[in-house]
Amino acid sequence: MVRAQTIYGLENEDPEHHLQAFEELCSCLVIPGMSQESLRWKLFPFSLVGKAEQWYTHNVRATIQDWEGLQDDFCLSFSSLSHTASLRSEILAFEQLEKETIGAAWARFSRLLASSPDWSIPDDVSLHIFYTGLDMDSADDLDIAIGGSFTHRSPIEGREILDRILRKSCLPSYPSEPQHESQSHHEAPSTAESSPSPPTSLDSSVEPSPEPRASKE
Repeated sequence: MVRAQTIYGLENEDPEHHLQAFEELCSCLVIPGMSQESLRWKLFPFSLVGKAEQWYTHNVRATIQDWEGLQDDFCLSFSSLSHTASLRSEILAFEQLEKETIGAAWARFSRLLASSPDWSIPDDVSLHIFYTGLDMDSADDLDIAIGGSFTHRSPIEGREILDRILRKSCLPSYPSEPQHESQSHHEAPSTAESSPSPPTSLDSSVEPSPEPRASKE
């Protein structure tokens, strides 16, 4: 069954799809006393032919690493250059879509990062890319909701805040249709100014559906 789903390492082949199909196949087999990771290591070489088999023989067989490390190396080695460049550009030029909530934007951005090769992008850099990709109203909503500038939070705090927003939004990872626009407290700037104190909890107020993207000056 593993031999029936081999990969040659050609440019038109998708290494991520191969790994996904291979792991699904391994999950159907249970051997007492053997972990799934050990099973994958034993069977994986039989799913490789041609350039992929040569790559494994010369670069992996003599090294000791975990399965996730093998996945990263495999995808990085056999992802097409055009696909990799396109994905990198999409991450660096990330922008919130029209009427896309902060939670939905964060879910989409997280999926881009997860599907990319390991470029070792620091968390503070990736969070800065995401924040600057938000439209002006959403960036203001985020700052008001946390009681200060999002850029002043640590990378760990920033991820926790955005993950919490995503959980509260109750949205799928990447909604197929834009969310209906809801009333934003930015429609009346004087309301925020006259409020006794800015909100500090991450409630639903951080998830308005923003107006079409305005350029940041």
